[in-house]
Amino acid sequence: MIKIRYQSIEIDNLFNRGNSAAFKTVISKKLFMKAIYSFKSILHIINNVIELKKYHFLHYQKTQSFSTVTVEGSGIMGNLLFLEEEHGEGITIYNLIIDKNNGKERNI
Repeated sequence: MIKIRYQSIEIDNLFNRGNSAAFKTVISKKLFMKAIYSFKSILHIINNVIELKKYHFLHYQKTQSFSTVTVEGSGIMGNLLFLEEEHGEGITIYNLIIDKNNGKERNI
């Protein structure tokens, strides 16, 4: 099980309560929220972040600084930006960049 930390209260609220003032437009999109919860569920069953590679639909990528996964649903694509910690056994989610397939992005 991956330990999950959140950099901001808005990201924490989105993942744990399904509400967030900063993400009002996406919390009403059921398929997008289902994708967020699916990602969180996957983190509960794996032991190391590297195992995210098995879930091709997440498009897991690791750079020297941060890692990302893609979550999609309801015509919305979001990229979760996170820092891997404790040799891959924990993460801190820093940002959610939302692209509604029209080129507009929202950064928190």
